[in-house]
Amino acid sequence: MGESTAGFEAATTASLAEDARVALRFLSARADIDAGRLGIVGHSEGGMIAPMVAADGPPLRVIVLMAGPSRPGRRILEHQLRRNIEQDPSLSAARRDSAVAGIPAMIESLAADQWMRYFLGYDPVPALRQVRVPVLVLQGATDRQVTADQAEEIAAALRAGGNERVTVRVLPDINHLFLRDPNGYPQGYAALGPTLPDEVLGTLADWLASELVGLPRNAPDLR
Repeated sequence: MGESTAGFEAATTASLAEDARVALRFLSARADIDAGRLGIVGHSEGGMIAPMVAADGPPLRVIVLMAGPSRPGRRILEHQLRRNIEQDPSLSAARRDSAVAGIPAMIESLAADQWMRYFLGYDPVPALRQVRVPVLVLQGATDRQVTADQAEEIAAALRAGGNERVTVRVLPDINHLFLRDPNGYPQGYAALGPTLPDEVLGTLADWLASELVGLPRNAPDLR
């Protein structure tokens, strides 16, 4: 952006987490911003980034993980590729078995990309165990990209680190994009409307208000 000379092709999730830290430091230094009420709402990859940032530094009061993963990227990608193959009606049983057997090689070919290589090897659990601020884990029940059962796995990792201020909400008929979708498969995304359902925004707003509204300005960090 602007006068930056860095190329995005060299970025990884860790690079984006550092961008978030810099943004938080910038906000914290502004007189018109209450540094005691800063948080991150992270969706998908942002649900990996928010715990990375909360675990190691900047003053955060809360984080929200929307469709954040609990598993290493390799496991997530293996699941996605297998699901796509199994859902393809054009494949015979033999071609389907062959395609499934080729998943590891396909993933290795993708690992040439720096972002993908980092994603494949990154395990979110260690960072989650270090998060001490309140967390809302928000998940769609029909998410086929980051499966809904990972919400409770995230909560378990947070609690294993001693964080009891964890709220989990799994919303029925909501997909990875937090749009209403009883099917949830990415192939149908283009046919969905762009408006987030009221229960998504309402759940998010109500939880943030319960944690942030009424705090004194520049409230001390209670971690």
